[in-house]
Amino acid sequence: MRSTVSYCFACFCWLMLATSIAVSGQTEAPGTPAGPSSTSPKFLYFKAGTAKECIGISPTTLDVTFTVTLDGTASLLKFQDAPDPAKRCVAKLLSLYQFAPGTEDGHPVPMVARLVVNTSDAPEPPAIIHSEDPRETCHVAGGWLAAEVNVVIDTQGVPAAEKLAKSSGDACWDQIALATVRKYRFRPSVQHGHPVPCRIKVTMSHQR
Repeated sequence: MRSTVSYCFACFCWLMLATSIAVSGQTEAPGTPAGPSSTSPKFLYFKAGTAKECIGISPTTLDVTFTVTLDGTASLLKFQDAPDPAKRCVAKLLSLYQFAPGTEDGHPVPMVARLVVNTSDAPEPPAIIHSEDPRETCHVAGGWLAAEVNVVIDTQGVPAAEKLAKSSGDACWDQIALATVRKYRFRPSVQHGHPVPCRIKVTMSHQR
């Protein structure tokens, strides 16, 4: 019996965080104030992904206005004047952001936000500092099984949320994979000297 674990640390957290995020909190256009019962979109974490569009791009800072959709992604980007390669790079980087959408009267709504992005700000990826082998508590069918788990690592290096990205085809092994990942500890991703939340993918495989 053998169990193996592999990791995808392609967080690509290449965007300026903290003070460089300016959420406008407007539903129509800049300059239109949100109502008293409105909340602005909030940054949650960086998603795993690749950004080959940024390879070889000179460091460039762009001011971007965009809409945070109901599913928390950036859409309908509007850039300041900049070379097209920088725009393509930043568009890809923004696709790796995950937001909590803005709300009005307690309901999520599309909302305009503003962000300052630098194409060369690449923080350190997270790293494992404690891992555990899967502890099987139920029968696992023979053959090869692989469960993929998306894990959001918080600024303390602790798994803050786990979600099955791809089932192994065996419900028992899926639950074992989720339970095992929760016990892992990481050195968090760091950007500009500060830890930032980031989502990675963990694949846990099993062969009898």
